[in-house]
Amino acid sequence: MRIGLLLPSPLASKNYAKNRIFAPKYPAQNLADGLVDKGHEVVFYTTHDVETKAKIVPGDKNLVEKNPEYYKFRFRTEEEKKYANIEIIKRDFEYDLTARCYKDCLDGKIDIVHSYHDFGAHYFNEITNFPTVYTLHDPVPQSNSENTIEYLRLSKFTHHNYVSISNSQRKGILDLNFIATVYHGLRLEDYEFNNSPQNHLIYFGRLIEDKGPETAVQLALEVGIPLHMATSASEANRDIKFYEEKIKPYVDGKKIIMLGYLLEKEKSDFIKKAKAYILPLRWEEPFGLTIIEAMACG
Repeated sequence: MRIGLLLPSPLASKNYAKNRIFAPKYPAQNLADGLVDKGHEVVFYTTHDVETKAKIVPGDKNLVEKNPEYYKFRFRTEEEKKYANIEIIKRDFEYDLTARCYKDCLDGKIDIVHSYHDFGAHYFNEITNFPTVYTLHDPVPQSNSENTIEYLRLSKFTHHNYVSISNSQRKGILDLNFIATVYHGLRLEDYEFNNSPQNHLIYFGRLIEDKGPETAVQLALEVGIPLHMATSASEANRDIKFYEEKIKPYVDGKKIIMLGYLLEKEKSDFIKKAKAYILPLRWEEPFGLTIIEAMACG
C-alpha cells in the first residue's frame, strides 16, 4: 500500500525545536519505519531532517531554518512577536506540506493518508473526500470545554475517521467516529532494562501542573529519597510561574536535582538507574509515553 504519513510540524526539526519536547515525533518515526519493514511504500510529509526509512517530502526549509519574522507585527512587543512568529510559522508550514500531500493524492501517488499530528488535513479531506485516518494525541474535549478551540475544531469533523491511542481517550463530550485504538509502542533496543536500580526517584517531562511534578517533589522529600528531574528549558515545556513557585525553591542539588533535556541514549541511562518514576497526573492523559519508557527500563 502507498501510505502518506503526515507529520507537518516544524517542531519535528532538530534545528527549529532544539531541546523541545514534541511527543508525536518518535512514535511517528517508529510507525513509518515499521510500515516500510512490512513492505509498504511510505511517503513521510515532515521536516527534512527527520531520520526515517520512509521517503521524505520535506516542508519549507526557509520556515524552519531562517525563522522569518511576521512583518505585520513589526511594531508589537518582542514577547508578542515571539509567539506570533511561532504560531504563524507552524500554520504556514503545516498547510503548505498538507496541500502537497493531497496534491499527490489527487495525482494518484498515494492510496491513503494517515494524519499523525496536524489539523489542516481535515479541510483538505473534506474537499477531496480522499481516504484519511487521524491519530489523536490529545484528550477529547471534556465537559465544560465547549468554548475552546479544540472543541470548535473537532465538532466540525466528527464524521472523519479517528484512531485513539487508548480506550480511555475516547471519553469526552464529542461523539467522534473512532475506528480503532492503537496503543503506542517502543523500539526496545533503544531502552536498556536494569534490575538493580540506585536509590533515587525520577520525574521527566513537562513541568506543568497537569503532570503533578510538585507532588513528586513533596513525595520525595517526605520519604527521604532524592528526586532527579529532567526536562526541557524551553518555555513551551514549562509553566514559568508554576515552576518558580512550586518547584524551584526545593531544587538544592542534593534532595531535588534538576537536569536538562535528555537525548536518546541519555534518556535510557537516566531512567534505568532509578528506583521508580513518579508521575502523579492531574488530567486525562490519553496515553503517557513516558510510562512505557519507564516500564521498558524496569
